[in-house]
Amino acid sequence: ELLERAALPAAQRACLWASCARGARRCGDLLAARQLLCRAGEALRLAAAGGGGGAAGRCGEDEAAVRVRWQEAKLQWAGGGAGAAEAVRLARALLEEVAGDGSAELSALRVRLERTYGGWLDELRAERRAAIEETLLHAQSAADALGPRSASKALYEVGAFYERQAAALELDASSAAALAARAQRSRLESDLRRLRRQLVAVDAEEAAAGGRGR
Repeated sequence: ELLERAALPAAQRACLWASCARGARRCGDLLAARQLLCRAGEALRLAAAGGGGGAAGRCGEDEAAVRVRWQEAKLQWAGGGAGAAEAVRLARALLEEVAGDGSAELSALRVRLERTYGGWLDELRAERRAAIEETLLHAQSAADALGPRSASKALYEVGAFYERQAAALELDASSAAALAARAQRSRLESDLRRLRRQLVAVDAEEAAAGGRGR
């Protein structure tokens, strides 16, 4: 129980518990993930009460609360069934809460949240096509300012959306909607090639910087 003994602020411990829960969920251990999120919730309550000790950490209380609730939504989604609908509800509520927050700490998290939320809506067909498209395109636009890694992930989600739309329209291959979907897919493929080149350049720069540091 290193996290329990560590002299860290409660909010930072909550962030770390949430990260541990994410790892457990990705490994398929949903029970462990839920237990870890309970620990994160306890740390959040301690932070709200002004306890927890330690100096101010890299993860503030507001950011910690968003990260913990986001992992709770992802855990609901991983459980499937009715949990998927609950995950969408939680994600929508979180997006509404952080929409007006311009802090740098939450900007990247907000983009990831919106990107995943749009993908969930599409998979569940929980919104009109135009509304889902708007959500994904907004996430892509915001991700462009965060660098090629974030932009490529957002663009991939947009591309997956158009790919699913194109597949649904294959029965009427001559329709205007099908033609537009194929044209959009072609543009996205071009954008992805550009982003891959940028990522290669970023990786090369980071490797060179690491070599100079040694």
